Amino acid sequence: MWVIPVELGCGSVQLVSVLTPSGTAQSVSARTEDALQIQVNTSSVHLPLRVAGAGTAFTDVDRALYAAVERALASTRQRVAVGNAQSYSLYVELIGARAEVNSGRITVQLTVRATLRQRKGNAYVGQTHAHANRSGAYESSLGVDTVARCADAIGTELQGWISGMQLSPLDKPE
Repeated sequence: MWVIPVELGCGSVQLVSVLTPSGTAQSVSARTEDALQIQVNTSSVHLPLRVAGAGTAFTDVDRALYAAVERALASTRQRVAVGNAQSYSLYVELIGARAEVNSGRITVQLTVRATLRQRKGNAYVGQTHAHANRSGAYESSLGVDTVARCADAIGTELQGWISGMQLSPLDKPE
């Protein structure tokens, strides 16, 4: 975690990165990555995420969300890579983000819309929404762990959704 004091508008704000060493992207094989490509878009929300009731704003929320989804879908990506000739694209759009501190506790809410498409032909497969709301002590880590838990919950929810999909079976030559 790093903290940078910055002057924004009428007051100073501490920019706090939500990335942790365990939150960095893990390496995956090219075949696994090609089977299920993950894209995260955060243009619908204002980043860095300002924390209401505190002089803090979270940076790298998009990268933390990507890393959480990638970790949650690691086994699913391998299953899709082995069992399917078709490759897929998961487009995760962060459509809501909110953080606030009240009485020494931070509450973080993240909402995403996820769309799964076949990469060849861009055929629509399915769409869902995922919402996570987590709270924790603010003073100990300035809420970084709470944002990470919220992103992890989104990843877990998307993993459950994709695991329940009937993705096209491997085309075997005759």
